[in-house]
Amino acid sequence: MNAAVKRARVLLAAVPVAVAACAARGGQPAPVAEAPCVPVDAVALAGTPWDSLAGEWRLTLVATRGPMAGRSVWGILSLRPQEPGLRRMDRPGPNLVTVPLVGTSDIRLEEVAAVRMGNLGSSDPSRPGASVWVSQGADGIVSGVLRLGQEEIGSRLQPFDAGYTALYLRRVGVSGIYGGWASGTPEEVAAGHFCAVRATR
Repeated sequence: MNAAVKRARVLLAAVPVAVAACAARGGQPAPVAEAPCVPVDAVALAGTPWDSLAGEWRLTLVATRGPMAGRSVWGILSLRPQEPGLRRMDRPGPNLVTVPLVGTSDIRLEEVAAVRMGNLGSSDPSRPGASVWVSQGADGIVSGVLRLGQEEIGSRLQPFDAGYTALYLRRVGVSGIYGGWASGTPEEVAAGHFCAVRATR
């Protein structure tokens, strides 16, 4: 094989590498594989900086029970700090209940047989499409629920027979929110686990 042929083969072999490098720098970024959404163990939520969770999240619901078991759906969840006058709930019971975050979502709940209650796109702070509820007991134990569906904020009445889609927070951080979910009217019709990671769109 002469020297000219060898040089040609070296140049041709380098072309895909050069093209990939140009695409990464000047074109679309190379796709990054997302980690699968799997169940996680619960950790203590005391001290969670709730306001730091404001922003856009890619929310994935995985159904493990119900007519759509084995399916999953994702959508964008947008959260923002709740207005100061609507943060603390005056409801009966020993626990302090607050709503630090409200927002909207475009997730298609029907694809995992979850119940849609009202407009998930509502940005009304008194009836938002999504809301984070935090309960703290006298023993210091903190629990959190992300409700998807319009919830009456500020009402002293606790609904017991309404439909619901509730995401139970088990692990919360500034880059990820994880837990389980259930939905019903009011009996449970579907359930599973969820993952939310910061949206990059």
